[in-house]
Amino acid sequence: MIKINIGGVNEHFNFPWKHGIETNAFYEQGIDLQWHDIAGGTGEMVKLLVRGDLQLAVLLTEGFYFSLATHTHSVLLSNFTDTPLKWGVFVHKKSAIDNLQQIFNKKFAVSRLGSGSHLMVIVFAQQNNKHIQNMRFVEKHSLSGCLHAIKNHEADVFLWEKYTTKPFIQDYELKHIGDIPTPWPAFSIVCNKEFYSKNTSQVKTIINTIFKLNSNINSNKKKYAPLIANQSQLPVDWIMEWIAETTWAEKNILNDRIEKNIKNIFTNAGLIK
Repeated sequence: MIKINIGGVNEHFNFPWKHGIETNAFYEQGIDLQWHDIAGGTGEMVKLLVRGDLQLAVLLTEGFYFSLATHTHSVLLSNFTDTPLKWGVFVHKKSAIDNLQQIFNKKFAVSRLGSGSHLMVIVFAQQNNKHIQNMRFVEKHSLSGCLHAIKNHEADVFLWEKYTTKPFIQDYELKHIGDIPTPWPAFSIVCNKEFYSKNTSQVKTIINTIFKLNSNINSNKKKYAPLIANQSQLPVDWIMEWIAETTWAEKNILNDRIEKNIKNIFTNAGLIK
C-alpha cells in the first residue's frame, strides 16, 4: 500500500476524485490516495508540488504551462476534463461596467499572479487584441479575498468559476456580466517529476482508475447530480445546469496544438519567453 497526496480546488469539478476515495476505488488498487483541498488554487499547488508536499495535483491547464516558465517540477499526465471552464466575470452591482468589452484597463482581483483568475484575463485580452500593460492586478490569495475586494471597491473586476461564485452574489453585492471559456480542456492532472520517475506504475494505475470513474459519472449524470450538489453545497438545479455542459476525461486528449496555443498566448503577452 502506497500513500499518495493529491490536491485540487474545493469545487464540484473534483467530485470524481473524492467519490473514488470514498468508495475505495483507489484503495482496492493498493493506493492510499489522500485528497487535499487547496484554497490558494493553481499557484499554491505548484509550490506544494515543487516542495514534494503534493505528489499529484489537478491544475488549470494554462496554469501548468505557465508554471513551467519558472519550475520544471512536474510532468503533465493527462487532461482531467474534456470541456472548458467557463469563468464568470463579476463586478460590483453598482459598477458602470455592463459587458466584457468594458473590463479592459480595469483593476482585477486575482488569487495569485500566475493563477487562473490572472491568466484568463491575459487570455481574454489576447483574444481581443488588447495590450495588458495598462491592466492592474491585486493579489487576494483566495475566493474570499476577491469577493471582499469587489465589495470594498479595492478592485473593479474578478474572474472565478461562475457556479462556485453564484451563492455569494447577493451578500457581496456582485453583478455577473458574462463568461469567458478556456479555449482548451479546463483541468489537467500533474505529477511531481521525481515521484513519477520512481512510482510510474502506481501513477498510471491512478490515471486508469480515474478514467473509469469519470466514464461512469459521464454516463449517469442525473444519478450523480444530487451527490455532487450535496458535496459542493450547491442547489441541485445549478448542478444539473453545470453538469450538462461538463465532460470528464476518459482518455488523454491533450496534444501539441493545445500546448502551442497556450504558449503563444503567454509569449505574446510577455509573460514567458
